[in-house]
Formats: sequence, structure tokens, C-alpha cells
Amino acid sequence: MSKSRLAIITGVIVPIIIFLITPFWSSIFTDGKTLTYQVLEKKKVSELAADDFVGSRIQLLYDGKDIRQGTFIVLAVENSGKTPVQKVDFNSDLFIDIKGGSVLFAQVIDTQPVNIPVQIVGQADKVAISPLLMNGGDRITVKIFSDSDIRVDSVYARILGVPEILKVENPESSGLLLTAVKPVDGGGVIEKKVISVYIKALVPLTLILVLGIFVCTVAAALSRGVARLVFGLLVLALYASSLMGYTIITEYMQHNMGIGKWQSFLICLVAMLAMMYLSLKIRHALLQNYRDVRKISRSYRVY
Repeated sequence: MSKSRLAIITGVIVPIIIFLITPFWSSIFTDGKTLTYQVLEKKKVSELAADDFVGSRIQLLYDGKDIRQGTFIVLAVENSGKTPVQKVDFNSDLFIDIKGGSVLFAQVIDTQPVNIPVQIVGQADKVAISPLLMNGGDRITVKIFSDSDIRVDSVYARILGVPEILKVENPESSGLLLTAVKPVDGGGVIEKKVISVYIKALVPLTLILVLGIFVCTVAAALSRGVARLVFGLLVLALYASSLMGYTIITEYMQHNMGIGKWQSFLICLVAMLAMMYLSLKIRHALLQNYRDVRKISRSYRVY
């Protein structure tokens, strides 16, 4: 097989195959029980000031209680992992701990998928959800109402394989957060933030990694011996890094930007083809430069 055909196969066909099977590998290596919660909305019943002439005359009552300073909180609990959390995995109810006031009522306003049987009870300073089956991706949205300015302090439960229910913050920009995890005695883990990369930086970084895959693949095809092995290992390392970036970018496009699954896939495919074209241009320039250097060296020899 000629070098040109080998370069086309390893530099074009193989990367396309790798790109197509990326979601498959992602689904294999992503596993585990992970429950998270997120405060989606907090709204006061009335923003009228107490010393305002009109506001001081308006009465808002709920079962005889003054609720002018009442607060609605909408909170979602989700199984963000891929392993189902069985009903038998619960050793206690799932509690939503409230600070700053008492709970007047709580209700489930949405479930994904629909018709998940949820039993919920509002208590004095918390909301209790009875044990239930939550498959990967299942989501429960709860609305809580109080006569005071309340806040959600924590969400907790004793669940097999789930050390804690993690809070999802509402960042200004989505991205990648790398943490160091250390197990502790008695169960649970200690997490320490190592580095965070925002989506605006992650997109060009992933494209650069993809470009590096193509360039190193072509270099490996044209090399021999130890050099080919080094370039091959570099390709694997770049692929693993770009796989993580690709997964995060597609999730961001689907969930944050509302872009469909196939549309996000096509966008990534077009970006990959653009990087492939650029890598071939770089390869051509490098080969041309190599030929020019050889010509110059030969001319010096003749001289």
C-alpha cells in the first residue's frame, strides 16, 4: 500500500469512525449512582414594602396567617447518573431541609418521565419524599411555600451507594470542573477543586485537540519505528481528551441552548471536517517545506 493511501485511511477514514463511535464509548465509561438537586426558582408573594402606604393596607392570608413575606421555592431532584436508584436502596425518606421559616405546603408539580408515583409530606422545617424508584435521568420538581423568607439548606437521605445528594449551582457559564476526590473513613468523600474550564474556552480547546489527532495520525502513518509508536500514543491521549470535551459540548448544546440531538451531532461533525481539512493543509505545507529543505541540502552538496 502506498504512503498516500495509508495517509488517507489513517488521517481521514479512521478519525471519522472514531468520531462516530464516541457516544458509544461515552455511554460505556459513564456509570454510577448520582443524585443531585437544584433550586430552579425563588419568588416572594409580594415585593411591597412594609412601610409603603398601599402595601401596609393589603392583607394576604393563608389559613389565617399573614403571608406578605411568603416565599415560593421550586426545586428539582434528579438521578443524574446512569444507574437506577431502587426503592429498596433507601434507608430513610429523602428530606429537603428548610431554614428561615416553616413549610405551609409542598407539592410535586412535574416529573420526568410523567406519572412517577411520588409521595410528599410537608413538615415544620422540612419536606419529606418517600422512597421511590429513580432511573437514570428521572427528575422530580417540587414547589414549596412558606409564610417567611426561606431557603433550602440541604437535601439528604440515607441511600445505598450515594454518599450525599449534591447541589447543582446556577453558574453564569457552563464548563468543565475537575476535582480531586479522596475517600474518608466512615464513608463519603472529600472533594477539592483542581481546575475549571468554561465552555467558551472548552470549544476552541477541543477543536485544537481534534486537529492534533489528525496531524499526529498522519505523522504516525509517515513515520517508522519508535517515532510511529510515540505518535500513536499521542493520538490516543489527544482522543481521550477530545472525547471529554465533545461530550460536554454536546450536552451543553442540547440542554442549555435547546439544540436537538442530531443538530448538535451535525455541528460537531462539520467542525471535525473543518479541522480535517485544516490538518491536510498543514500536512501539505509540512511536506512541501520538507521537500524544499532537501532540495537546498542537495544543492549545497553539489556545490
